[in-house]
Amino acid sequence: MNTLDAEQVFTEYFVPVYQYIHYRVWHQQEAEDITADVFEKIALNLHSYKKQHGATLRSWIFTIVRNTLIDYYKKKKLNAVDIDTIAIPSDAKIEQQFDDANDLEQLFSAIEQLPEPQPEILLMRFKADMSNKEIASILKIPASTVSATISKSLSKLRTEFERS
Repeated sequence: MNTLDAEQVFTEYFVPVYQYIHYRVWHQQEAEDITADVFEKIALNLHSYKKQHGATLRSWIFTIVRNTLIDYYKKKKLNAVDIDTIAIPSDAKIEQQFDDANDLEQLFSAIEQLPEPQPEILLMRFKADMSNKEIASILKIPASTVSATISKSLSKLRTEFERS
């Protein structure tokens, strides 16, 4: 996109933004409301977006998403840890590896039990389809930390499922 247009941004990013938010709040109406808030903020501030070193439009958008979710949970009187304990990433590639709903439910449960920031990073990577660099930009951590966290998380999940 050469010139940023709110309609183009909405068209391109609505699905990943909504899915990310939905898997964070697990309530359709609240996810829709938060998504609307996010796109309102994007539309109002799109003119101020400037591509900076390591920051893409996607990472700028997901920073808005993350901050909006944090504000949402503050209003609900929940802390950031509560946000992350309910994150249940879902990805078609991951879901295809499981034969039935019981296996998939076990996966979601196992992801919920991972220590912070593993659930959030997995959700950004596999549900929002973000690159390690984009995740690093949003979380303000090195990309190598994101990569190591993903590797460690997946290894932990594999071990968990091999035991069951």
